[in-house]
This record gives sequence, C-alpha cells and structure tokens, in this order.
Amino acid sequence: MLMKKIILLFSSMLLALSSCGGRQSQTSVSPVDTITTFSLPEIPVMFTEPEQRLAYVIQHFWDRIDFADTNYVHHPEITEQAWADYVNLLPQLPPAKADATIKTLFKRLETSPVCFHYMTDLAEQYLYHPNSPLRNEELYISVLDAVLASSVLTDDEKIRPQGQRTLAEKNRPGRVAEDFTYTLADGSTHTLHGLKAPYILLCINTPGCEACTQMISDIRSSEAIGAATKKGLRILSVYPDEEVDFWREHVSEYPSSWIAGYDDGQIITHRQLYDLRAVPTIYLLDAQKRVLLKDATIGTVNDFLSNL
Repeated sequence: MLMKKIILLFSSMLLALSSCGGRQSQTSVSPVDTITTFSLPEIPVMFTEPEQRLAYVIQHFWDRIDFADTNYVHHPEITEQAWADYVNLLPQLPPAKADATIKTLFKRLETSPVCFHYMTDLAEQYLYHPNSPLRNEELYISVLDAVLASSVLTDDEKIRPQGQRTLAEKNRPGRVAEDFTYTLADGSTHTLHGLKAPYILLCINTPGCEACTQMISDIRSSEAIGAATKKGLRILSVYPDEEVDFWREHVSEYPSSWIAGYDDGQIITHRQLYDLRAVPTIYLLDAQKRVLLKDATIGTVNDFLSNL
C-alpha cells in the first residue's frame, strides 16, 4: 500500500501537538488486536514555541512504540501512515539532527529484526523510490548508514544497501557533478565540464517516454526557467541508452535552444556516474558544475530559480 494517505499537513500536526494523549505499550493474549492507534509523544510544558514543540515531537516520534511487539508490521494502516507522517516532518529538523534522529530510531529497531526489516523497506519505498513524492536521498543516506552499521543484516544482505550508498554519494548537492562526454547529432563531442554557463539544467532522459514528454512541456511553460534561460542558463538533454537511431528520429522534439546529445557507449550507465533509477533524471548545476539540485522535479527547479 505504497504511498497510502502519505502527507499529514504541517498545520494539522502543530494543532495536534498540544492534545496528543498517552498510550503505553500494551501486551495482549490476542496480538492481532493490540495495535489500534498511533499516539504522538506528550510535549513537556516548558516547550512553548511551535518550532520547539515540533522538534520534540520529531525526535520522540516513536517513543510510545514497543518495537518488541512485532504485530506492528501487520498493521500498515497504522505504522505505514505514521512513517509517512514522520518522513514528512523530518526535513523540518537541521540536517545533523535529522541524521541523528534516524540513526537513533534504527538503533532501537535492532531489538526486533522483524520490525527492523519492515521499517527498512518502508524507508526505501518512501525515501528512495523514484515515484515517491517524499523521496529524499539525504535522509535515505542516514538510513543506509544505520543499516550498514547494524548487526541485524548479514554481509550478503548488506550488498544491495552498500551499492545504493556508494551511488548516493555521487553528485550530492554541493559537490562537483561527475563529468562525461556527450555526442551531438552532427557527430561532434563535448563534455559537461566544458559547457560554459552560469547555470546548467541537466536532463538525462529518453524521448517518447510519457514522463520525459511531460518534462519538456513543463520546462517550456516554466516562467522561472524561461527567465533564467534569458540570463544564460543552458539546458542539456542527454540520451543514456543505446538505440541512437531511435534518438535521432526524435531529436527534433527537443526545443532548438536546448543542447541535445547522447551518451555514446553508455558510459554514464556502465560506470554508474549518475543514479538513473528512473527517467527523466534532472540536475541543476552552477557555473562551477557544483550540484545545486539532485534528482529534482521541475517544481523544485522552479522554486529554486524563482528564489535566486
């Protein structure tokens, strides 16, 4: 039930903070009925500012959950919704505190391998899955670090998260993007780092896919991107697959102002220079090719450019 009732609105959460009642962990002879609700922690009275209260709730979000009761995994309507609300709130914390909060949670989960695996799966679905509106690779890196440091998983079970962690480290915001060579329709070759522009919108995509077609339409209709283009922003579209003849048939679909090329030899994919979980994959870079936005949506690009 991926993404069911995902987002608990921030304002609703703040209203609930002052009235969340207590429910202690329970045991029952009928474990299938033990989990009926999820209760937020009670906030100490000395915390009066909304920011303080919110930070306390996030950091103590799971205090009333007894993870030794594995019946939680059989009630996704309770636990999955709680996880979605938690993930929606985490970005309100400073990054270092969010990182520590996630790692504290997964340390607690080590007492119950069943719950540990269940919450690890939820983390991947909500923070890493390309179709999740709550995906957040920085938070998922914290999960991966906790998972890889845990004794719950075997060495073989850690192979996949280790691969994800290695790939997540590449092109993180603030770092210089991986360089690569692209080929234009006329056969000339160029490099990402050789492209001179105050900003570069890198779109790794496949012509004809529904999401890629929508991306082109969204960029064309974006006032923020249009304004930035007039000030020098360049849009670089790169086709990562091997059917170059197919790309040539569709290259005219890209606006003439774009730089449209392909990755001859699929170097980006084979060397895993960029995480291509889905296409389109969008990055916003500055003049030094530092990553400003990674795996972005056109909406986040619009917001960023509008606030420059």
